[in-house]
Amino acid sequence: MNGPTDNVFLPRVLAVIARELKRDPAGLGPDDAPGRTPGWDSQQHMRIVLALEDSFGVEFSNEMIVQLLSARALADHVRELTESAAAR
Repeated sequence: MNGPTDNVFLPRVLAVIARELKRDPAGLGPDDAPGRTPGWDSQQHMRIVLALEDSFGVEFSNEMIVQLLSARALADHVRELTESAAAR
């Protein structure tokens, strides 16, 4: 899938994830996720979400935090939150 998320938000989200996991962003992709990616456990997932909130000026609901379990899903949600905020 090559939508707007892949072209705009995904690289930025992957950069945040890489920073939090202390990894090279080039080694991460849209399917990276907790339990599949070394170092990405539930505790790191919360740190990633908090870093994404800070980086993009958005806020994830508790429900979404536990549902968004891949880099692509996080990027899609950041895009939705950003577009929603811009529409206000």
